Amino acid sequence: MVPSAGYRLHRVYHRRSGRIRYSTAGPGDSRDADAPDTVVLIHGLWLTPLSWEHRIARLSQHGFKVIAPSWPGMEGDIESLRKDPSAGVAIDPAPVKGIFALPFSELKAAFPALKNPFATHRAVALTPAQFHYGFTNHLTEEESLPLYERYAVPGPNHVLFQASLANFNPHAATTVDFHNDDRAPLLLIGGGRDHTVPASVTEANYHLFGKSRAVTEYREYPERTHWTIAQEGWEGVADYAVDWALRHGPARMSPQA
Repeated sequence: MVPSAGYRLHRVYHRRSGRIRYSTAGPGDSRDADAPDTVVLIHGLWLTPLSWEHRIARLSQHGFKVIAPSWPGMEGDIESLRKDPSAGVAIDPAPVKGIFALPFSELKAAFPALKNPFATHRAVALTPAQFHYGFTNHLTEEESLPLYERYAVPGPNHVLFQASLANFNPHAATTVDFHNDDRAPLLLIGGGRDHTVPASVTEANYHLFGKSRAVTEYREYPERTHWTIAQEGWEGVADYAVDWALRHGPARMSPQA
């Protein structure tokens, strides 16, 4: 399969070998008939399942059944959510407990929610400028505005307070058993231009999850931002993620009807 437009040289670090390799390889031309055929997509903070619209279409065209649920309380269309920002709470947001150093850009991106310590159970909407900084910093503000208007919704502050205070809370929602050898294989993808979750944070997550004997890999795309799900060249990222999941997923599973 020829790599899609915008497909660049990417760094891949494999925990077991301890080696860094570079590759432009995309997914294969076909998938095993006995492989799982259902993909679950979970959107992030300040977004809804609508943000997956292009990836859902691509996966569906390749024969996958796609499930893209809303966070609790985030059901409905964009306009309705903007009028009523009574959003729900997500469990286990990133970064996980155990990461102590957060880059300035991540703190800046989260500041709209964290600036008021008395608003932990409220939801806050990003301004167009804040959305541009946190998601679409590869574009101009003018190019970013249509994306903001189509996708951005208020997000629950509690999610970010959970993450920021996790290291001071023995029962934090972001606590993970990093030594669980029976968990599913895990691929973590980082973006070199991501302001909201910088690649260094994703890689720190990788090293923590790498304490398990389960398959754990980290892949970094140097030119990608937090809008990687729809940024130019997103097809290459999407294809790689699905191909990786099929290669490392449980072979014993049968495709669903």
